[in-house]
Amino acid sequence: MSVLLRPKPAPGAAPSETVVSRLADCHARIRRFLAEARALATGVGSQEARRASAVGVARYFSEALPLHAEDEDRRIAPHLPALAALHARLAREHEAIEAELALLAPTWAAWARGETAPPDAEHAAIVERLASGLEAHLTLEERELFPHLAALAPDLDAEVVRAMIARRTR
Repeated sequence: MSVLLRPKPAPGAAPSETVVSRLADCHARIRRFLAEARALATGVGSQEARRASAVGVARYFSEALPLHAEDEDRRIAPHLPALAALHARLAREHEAIEAELALLAPTWAAWARGETAPPDAEHAAIVERLASGLEAHLTLEERELFPHLAALAPDLDAEVVRAMIARRTR
């Protein structure tokens, strides 16, 4: 019988607030917005539904995802020096993801404004490259990084969680 162990909550954080739980929640949102981006790339749906979806996708990938990458690169990596090679790889992948997003952002912004140009094959291909790259990236983090984060000292975990929360409530 296998038992799933949740990391202990950091002192001063809500019971479910650990670095791992916050990153896992981010990963779930990333996957949800990737699914929306894929749906948008099909061109299916009412104009209003597509506009609303484009607003959410554009906002998430331009505002929230960069915070997530910055958390990993600047808030977490310095606390795990033994994982320097992994962090360097993840940082390179963050840059590649940003490059794909830069190609997609203008189209999402246009759709968010209500422009009705249908997606083209190039847009759909970029979305698929983004989705493939992001899924591999998230899986790598979950497999290689999360176990080390779950072992952070509670005070350090709480410090990182507080920093993550503070950046999002400014």
